[in-house]
Amino acid sequence: MAYQHKLIRDHILESLREAILTGELKPGERIVELEMAGRFQSSQGPVREALQRLAEEGLVESRRHRGTFVSALSYGEMGEIFAVRRTVEEMSARRAAMEMSSEQLANARALVSSMHEAAAANDFLKLVDADMAFHRYICECASQPVLLRVWNILTNHIRRFVTLSHPKYFPDLEELAATHDPLLESLEQRDPIRAGELFVEHIDLIWERIQALESAEAHQTESDELQSEDL
Repeated sequence: MAYQHKLIRDHILESLREAILTGELKPGERIVELEMAGRFQSSQGPVREALQRLAEEGLVESRRHRGTFVSALSYGEMGEIFAVRRTVEEMSARRAAMEMSSEQLANARALVSSMHEAAAANDFLKLVDADMAFHRYICECASQPVLLRVWNILTNHIRRFVTLSHPKYFPDLEELAATHDPLLESLEQRDPIRAGELFVEHIDLIWERIQALESAEAHQTESDELQSEDL
């Protein structure tokens, strides 16, 4: 019975996590234990345990007397997460550029090709999967286990942020895929300094897009208000 309970709980956990990471369950959306139990044809116990695990991962939050909700996507918190990611990937890229074997470079090249293929097919979620796999693989190839462990801690938050934010800031999927070409090239050229610099620039690119778009939207709002006053 205990084993069966664990299987049910893990299935619910994986399903809910995937729904949150892909945006099927949106930030602020309430998750009702009884409804989930009915959906998964289980008792409320495994659902409650799955939600507790998701709360530990920071993907849901419990509000007293109100229930459990998908956690908000905080740009402030993501900025801190990406600051850690920047350090991890810069170090990983430098080490990987010196240490990757020909086979590993071929695997990295295949992941970048998968991104281009997904872009051509207009398959955003497949592109995100290949994107995340590429960055994780570079951490893996750095032969420094602590870097990969830190990346694995951050990965769910990064994936959710990319999935929910990038369609707005990178509407051109081919452009998004192409941002990885220079990263791969620096690894193939065995240039650790350049690789570290390019990975940092790549990670910072999303924040440059966010700031530019928010500035443009703020300017447009101010302009609209001024025109309204003139009328």
